[in-house]
Amino acid sequence: MYAIVEIAGFDYKVKPGDRITVHHLPNQAGEELEFSRVKLLRDEKELRLSPKASVKAKVLGHHRGKKVIVYKFKRRKGYRRKIGYRDSLTDLEVSAIITKG
Repeated sequence: MYAIVEIAGFDYKVKPGDRITVHHLPNQAGEELEFSRVKLLRDEKELRLSPKASVKAKVLGHHRGKKVIVYKFKRRKGYRRKIGYRDSLTDLEVSAIITKG
């Protein structure tokens, strides 16, 4: 069984036991979360839309992603800007997919 769930504005394909990395969530490590925005559900028999389904996950921790370099350049104008940033990320472990109905 797997589900397509929306977490922090992005869609993820998850199944019980998966560990995923999502954009930063404000929850503490060890907290249990429930995501109710399940877009698609696949069980052993069929593929279906299930508006009452939800996904339970546990927050494993937080970390920062790989540095991304942004370089801006305009030719013949002497304009060059180099900046970088790192995204804050959250690690989740999917514990269960709950179907209601």
